[in-house]
Amino acid sequence: MSPGRWRERAGLLLGLALLSIAAWRGFAVLEEAASWSPESAADALPLYLTTQVVASGGDPTDPGALAAAYRQHGVQTHALLFSTLYPASLPSLLQPIADRPWPAFLQAVRRLSLWTWFLGLAFAGAGSAGPRRRVLGAGVGAVVAMFGQPL
Repeated sequence: MSPGRWRERAGLLLGLALLSIAAWRGFAVLEEAASWSPESAADALPLYLTTQVVASGGDPTDPGALAAAYRQHGVQTHALLFSTLYPASLPSLLQPIADRPWPAFLQAVRRLSLWTWFLGLAFAGAGSAGPRRRVLGAGVGAVVAMFGQPL
């Protein structure tokens, strides 16, 4: 077998190993996140409330509708933040999980966020590599996603 062929296979195997390690880290983070109290996740509260308002046919930009959704769903958090961190279209995209209570909704959003981050950087890594090193690039991108910052 030629040296170039060995390098291709080594890159493929290394890429698969890196993807596996990054996926393992992702599952570990999600397992840890399951123990976090929903009361300390006020940053996701605007997303939950706007999703609830959209599900009921209301205007997600109306502060009165958000306050009513907060009272109606009995959400308890340590801080109440109404920020504009999320795009206006996101509550519509999250309608499939809108019927979940706050803790289940929060877990689903955490999963979606983590795996979107993981896959986004894996695809970015694959796209930046040459055709023969795409799996290695995906592995490097995934490792950067899972180990490059505190999760």
